Order: sequence, then C-alpha cells, then structure tokens
Amino acid sequence: MTPLHHGSQSRVEVLQRLPRVEAKALLLQISSIERKTFPTNEALQFDPSLLSKANTTILLVRNHGSTSNDVVGYALFVRFQKTILLHKICVAAAFRGRNYGRHLLEDIISRSKHASCRKIELWVDESRSVARALYTRHHFIELESVENYYAPGRTGIKMCLDLV
Repeated sequence: MTPLHHGSQSRVEVLQRLPRVEAKALLLQISSIERKTFPTNEALQFDPSLLSKANTTILLVRNHGSTSNDVVGYALFVRFQKTILLHKICVAAAFRGRNYGRHLLEDIISRSKHASCRKIELWVDESRSVARALYTRHHFIELESVENYYAPGRTGIKMCLDLV
C-alpha cells in the first residue's frame, strides 16, 4: 500500500492483492461508482473475472477514516508489453477535489516506471477538463483527437506520457 500523503489513513491498494471475498465486495462498490459516474456506453463491467487477468491491475483508495471503509476512487490499467493502457481513473463525486485522482495517477506512473514501461496511453473525453488538466500537469501530451469517439458530438483525445 502506498500512503496518499504523510499521516494519511488512506492508501492506494491493489485490489487483486486483497483477500478474494473482500476484493469481490469492493468490486461491487466500484461498479456502483462507475454506473453513477459514466454514461452506460462508457461504463466498464467490473466483474470478478478481472481479478484473475494477469496483465490487468485495479487500484483503489478507501475512506479508512469512516466506519464504512468505502471505496472513494479507483483506477484500472492494462500492461501490454512496455506500454500501460490506462482505461479508467474515477473518484466518487463526494470525494472529488481532495487529490485522490492525483494520487492514483502518481501511483500508476510510479508502478509503470518500476516495471520498466516506456509509456502510458489513455483516451479522455475532450469535455472532461478536470481530467485533461490532471494529465497535462503530469506531462501527458495530446497526440490526436477523434470526433464522435465516445458518442455523437463527444470528441476523444488520445494522450501519452513518455516514461523513457
């Protein structure tokens, strides 16, 4: 577990390293946040089969300060050779603006470098200015845009962070 900041009770955890029963329960929480946050056509299916995919990692942050220990944010990425394909970073609406997304992204960057990956790639909706700003602050560059990538009228931006 990686502490979010000095003295913090919250940590970035790898879901696959948790006991199976606990991981499945946390997947249900992640699925709930996913459905509340993203349109149906963009929502990923967080089913238990993800727990056994060797090249897929799910990170999460829980609200350890509460009695419920709920998931407040998560990320999903896939390693393909020396490239990380970042599919999702999401923070529950009630917890946004508290740097959880930044900590998840920094953890992914750190893990990627440690695994000798060369780059991190992602797609982001052009209208998600907060997400784009987060990636830009971490030196991702915009490579291309595709109109109607997510849905009619919604442009996708491909971004990349060179780790070499």
